[in-house]
Amino acid sequence: MNRGTLISLLAATSLFLGACNSADLESLCIGIGACDPPQPPPEEITVLCDYSTGSTCSRATLDTLVVEVFHYLEDRPGSVIDIWTLKQTVGQSQSVAQVIITPSQRSGRRAMNAHQQAELEEALNLIHRATEPYFRSPQPPRSRSPLIETLSKISFSRPNPDDSWRLIVISDALEYSDLLDGECAPAQDTLQFITSIENLGVLSPDSFQNAMITFAWVTLGEIDGSRCPLTIQSSRRVRQLWSSLLTWAGAESVRFESGLPNLDSLFEDHEEGNKGIEP
Repeated sequence: MNRGTLISLLAATSLFLGACNSADLESLCIGIGACDPPQPPPEEITVLCDYSTGSTCSRATLDTLVVEVFHYLEDRPGSVIDIWTLKQTVGQSQSVAQVIITPSQRSGRRAMNAHQQAELEEALNLIHRATEPYFRSPQPPRSRSPLIETLSKISFSRPNPDDSWRLIVISDALEYSDLLDGECAPAQDTLQFITSIENLGVLSPDSFQNAMITFAWVTLGEIDGSRCPLTIQSSRRVRQLWSSLLTWAGAESVRFESGLPNLDSLFEDHEEGNKGIEP
């Protein structure tokens, strides 16, 4: 039986059973494998790489994340992967590469797989060329890591704040800037800290509207130059500050992962309304 005959039969069966709307027919068609399920909507994922001294973004961790993100988005044509690099100043921190997922021009699983593999290789080559000077330049001792202001800058780049947005930061999450010394002296008064950020106009309560933010490869390593000891208490305090600040700024969820984040599980938690904020 050819596809057209099968669909006609489905339509007749649907009417016979009293299924009077197209949604019922579509579900029935997908259920027996005669129709393809609808494609999920495109998404935007921004990746911020923090290559400051002692942090965890590297060629290896960035490549690993890009491959994971690409496979997550490969069946969502129109999706965007935006790569940012964190530098000594906010003005230097910028988007260095954008990858747009495109549909295969040929049908069939084999053709689609070939298209996606070629597109992944092209994406990695593009990102390698764009970040090669960044990873090649040596970081000075005690290098600045203006994470808060750079995240604010990224928030201004969003084309449509009403759309769902995922931001992944490859970093040790230890900011060292005029706003916060998360390495040796994290702020102890959360409300005062948030108020100071708001008064400076760095972030606002809607800066991260509809955003899901994940810090990836957050490890408890030695502070660069051994300027101060890293303790479990100070690390926990830094996470509390990030969670409180970014949630106040509108983030739907704030997470910390010791390695590669599971994108599927993060989205499932979001859809269930789980804020996902770790203490």
